[in-house]
Amino acid sequence: VLKQSIEVLQAELERRLVRVQESEVKNLKVLAESYSNMTPESVAKIFGESDDDTVIKIMHLLAPEILGAILQVMAKEITKEEKTGAKIKHLLERFRLSEEVKM
Repeated sequence: VLKQSIEVLQAELERRLVRVQESEVKNLKVLAESYSNMTPESVAKIFGESDDDTVIKIMHLLAPEILGAILQVMAKEITKEEKTGAKIKHLLERFRLSEEVKM
C-alpha cells in the first residue's frame, strides 16, 4: 500500500513538472521572441487558448517586464470570466513549480 501511494505521488509530481527537451528550446525561443514583439492583449489571448505546458515553457523565456504585462492583461479577465481566472491561477502555480528552461 505504501509503495502504491508513493507511485501515485510520484506520478502526480511528474505530471506537474514541466520539462523541456533540448530539441524544443530553439522553437520556444522563436515563439518567445515573437510574443515579445506582440501586444500583451494578443499574447494573453494566445495563452488563453494554448496548452498549459507550452505556455509555461514560454513564460520562462520571456523578460519579466513582458511577462508582467501579459499577466496584467490576463488578470483583468479574471473578473470577467471565472474560467479564465482559474486558468491564470493554475498557470502561475505550475510556473512556480516548474524547472527553468535551460538554454
